[in-house]
Amino acid sequence: MTNDPHRAAPATSPTHDAFQVMFDSFDMMSSVWQPSCKCFGRWQLELAQLNAKQQRAALEFSRNMVRWTSPMDAMANTMSYWQTLCGFYGIASENLTSVVATAAQPPVAFEIVPRPLKKAHDTIVLPDLNEPELPLDRKVA
Repeated sequence: MTNDPHRAAPATSPTHDAFQVMFDSFDMMSSVWQPSCKCFGRWQLELAQLNAKQQRAALEFSRNMVRWTSPMDAMANTMSYWQTLCGFYGIASENLTSVVATAAQPPVAFEIVPRPLKKAHDTIVLPDLNEPELPLDRKVA
């Protein structure tokens, strides 16, 4: 018997291998989709921030409407409102473009290499019948 530390632990149930394959495939899938999901989340946060800025500018505009005494005040307030909004749109478009640029990067090339097997913890390794008898080895985590 060889005491290989990377020897696979015996399955604890008949479905152990199926679940191991399923979880490994979920790990692989998450590493592929993670940049896209991050991009989507950042896009949504940027749009929510833009919406909050628009609402704040609209409240400021409506608060200043009460102070209008002449048509020139109305025109100045309206122009200030639209200049503020255009500034917000310019900043948001730069941020959204950078978010999309990070999502459009090519994915990292995958190279499938065998992963080292995990050490078995709290198991008893029994010697094979064909090998010379060795003392029992109990490994505890």
